[in-house]
Amino acid sequence: MQTYVPFDFGLSESQEQRAASLHEAAVIIDGLGGSMLRRPSPEVNGLDRIGQYLTNGVTVTNETMAAPAADARSAMHALFDYHCLTQVDEGRTLAIRTTDDILRCKREGRLGILTGFQGANPFEDDLSLVYVFHELGLRITNLVYNKRNLLGSGISEAVDEGLTAYGHQVVHELNRLGITLDLSHTALGTSLDALKATRAPAVFSHSNAKRLTEHSRNLTDEQIRAAAATGGLIGLCPHSMFNEKTKGVRPTLNEFFEHFDYMVDLVGIDHVAIGTDLFGGQNLSETVYRFKLGLGKPGSWGGYGIEEKYVIGFDNVYGWLNITRGLVSKGLSDEDVLKVLGDNWLRVFRDTWGAS
Repeated sequence: MQTYVPFDFGLSESQEQRAASLHEAAVIIDGLGGSMLRRPSPEVNGLDRIGQYLTNGVTVTNETMAAPAADARSAMHALFDYHCLTQVDEGRTLAIRTTDDILRCKREGRLGILTGFQGANPFEDDLSLVYVFHELGLRITNLVYNKRNLLGSGISEAVDEGLTAYGHQVVHELNRLGITLDLSHTALGTSLDALKATRAPAVFSHSNAKRLTEHSRNLTDEQIRAAAATGGLIGLCPHSMFNEKTKGVRPTLNEFFEHFDYMVDLVGIDHVAIGTDLFGGQNLSETVYRFKLGLGKPGSWGGYGIEEKYVIGFDNVYGWLNITRGLVSKGLSDEDVLKVLGDNWLRVFRDTWGAS
């Protein structure tokens, strides 16, 4: 894996200095960071994933605790694994339960571990488990991961049956307890039903604009506007297949920022952030994982290999500075740059978890 490679935005020396200062000052939140324990990335220059995040200024990563189809017991095991991580990582991480914890991570130079699910299957058919997982630290969850479950339909289903009665109950319980509702991977009708049902801000943690790139994981204008109307946001994602203009032609950060511009024009800077989905890496276990997923869903990666999975300029954790530089190149104010890097996530978390 390469380390930092600056993307050519044509910045002046003063712009480069401003970008570096803003990057150092920012609370950087990855709205969908991956899973350093389930699908570990290779070390880079002797740095494990925690070290890579900290070296590149990331304050918080939303870590997926369990596989999308996991039941309650396996999700609890995954949560325990991350609890154990905080005991052996030499004080480098902190489990995030409040927004104050996020600010503490920034002050202390630690990496915040945000506990998330990419599908609500661990709640099984028992609403009380939402409370249990909240007590265990869950702070963000998707409802559906591609396939239909007890809550609704995912983007892989031919028929979208909408949010179920149980799905409505779970949305209300997430609001009551203070767990952020995530709708990436959720089918159009089901997501719109959930956005109508929620009384708190909702997000699409790692999705782009369907108007620019036709992909089942990208969002219609209706979805984007509906999420913004709740006070929520869209976490833009650097997957090549979410950003490509021509099928099979690997995009760059230029195409990624076209999605950024589109979203800002549509709903405003307060509703746009980043969710990388930077899972795995160039290693044998990731190769096996991709092969297994392809058995049930050919073309899962849009024809892109591991080294081409993400856009040029943001294909690993070392690309975060390029995001800050790209935002500076657009002439944004300091305040707006900081919003996109993390302050918009902070606002949503305060509005969904509570003020602490």
